[in-house]
Amino acid sequence: MKKNVYFLLVAILLVLTSCATESGKTDLPATTDTEIDTVSTATPKGSGWMISLRGVREDELWQSHFESWKDENSSYTEMKLEKKGEMKLYGGILLKDIIAMVDDPSGGMPYEFQETLWKEGYDITLTAADGYSATFSTLDASAEEILLVDTIDGEPVAPGIAGNISSKAW
Repeated sequence: MKKNVYFLLVAILLVLTSCATESGKTDLPATTDTEIDTVSTATPKGSGWMISLRGVREDELWQSHFESWKDENSSYTEMKLEKKGEMKLYGGILLKDIIAMVDDPSGGMPYEFQETLWKEGYDITLTAADGYSATFSTLDASAEEILLVDTIDGEPVAPGIAGNISSKAW
C-alpha cells in the first residue's frame, strides 16, 4: 500500500527582509496511513519568515535557522534552471534536508533524511501563503534536484520551491 505522507510548506511572503511572522497552525486533512504527533516540534522558535512542516511529526523552519544552515551546511547549493524560457541561478537548501525535519518519527537533531521512504514513494503537498497548493510524488522527482530557494541570480527572494519537478510545484 502506498504510504501518503503530507508535508506542508507554507511560504510566508516578506514585505521587508526583517519582517517576522507569528506562528500559526493550519488545519490540514488527516492522512490515512500516518498519525501526526502534534506536540513534537523539535526546533526552537526563530525570527523572520516561518514555514510550517507536517509529516510524521510537525515542526517549523524559521528564516534565522535557514540562514544558519546556509553558513554551516553543505546542502546549500545553486542550480541553473529554466523558467519561462529564461535560465536563472537558484540558490537554496535541498528540500530533502527540510523534509528530514519531519519524516523521521524520532525527530531531533541531527535530522536524518529517510531516503528509503522517498524511493518507496509518497506525496508531498506544498501550500503557499495565498492558499495555492500543488502535490507531487517522490517517485517523480530526485531528492537531489529540488531546492527550497532564497536567492535567484544572487538576489534574495521570499522562500519558494524550484527544481526538476512539475512547474506547478514551483
